[in-house]
Amino acid sequence: MSEAVGLAEEAEDFVDETGLDFSPIAVLFQDSSGGVPDGEDAAEYHEAISEPDFPVMADVDQAVLDATPYTGQSLPGKCSLSPDMELLACSTGHGNETILDAIREHAGL
Repeated sequence: MSEAVGLAEEAEDFVDETGLDFSPIAVLFQDSSGGVPDGEDAAEYHEAISEPDFPVMADVDQAVLDATPYTGQSLPGKCSLSPDMELLACSTGHGNETILDAIREHAGL
């Protein structure tokens, strides 16, 4: 199972557990060869990860690397944002506890 599909299932459990309105989003900062992604890359990735209910977007300006502490050096990279788009936490690798814990803490849970 891909990490993104696991996140979709984990997101459902998180919403059930906390009652918070939470949704993942995938943002591609590069294509499969390390170049700048486009909409076709996003559509192909969405299909490759079993078409989850969350959007997959292509960061054609590669702005996510400048807007977050994530450097792109280790995959996957993940960040959590508040409803006001405040950056709560970022992490890399498998597992989502760091970003989910940051959401819980921000919500006072």
